[in-house]
Amino acid sequence: MRSGTVTIATRRCNARLVAIQGFLDREYTMIKRKVAYFRNSLDLRDKVQVKVLRKRLKLSEAQFANAIRKSGNSIAAITKEATTPRS
Repeated sequence: MRSGTVTIATRRCNARLVAIQGFLDREYTMIKRKVAYFRNSLDLRDKVQVKVLRKRLKLSEAQFANAIRKSGNSIAAITKEATTPRS
């Protein structure tokens, strides 16, 4: 009788551990660090970065796209391209 009780308790304990492990795996995948990019380059996939820089430079979408096309993803180069007077 004693060994049957221990077996049931062990099974319950193992089931709890499996459930907890599955929960922790799901939680860990939900909380991932955002990849840190260089400070001086613009991540064109990040909509927030693009929107903030475009608004800060007071450019339309077409002007901003043209500046990026000419200068690349460097924030300094985009700023320089946006602030230079056009002839």
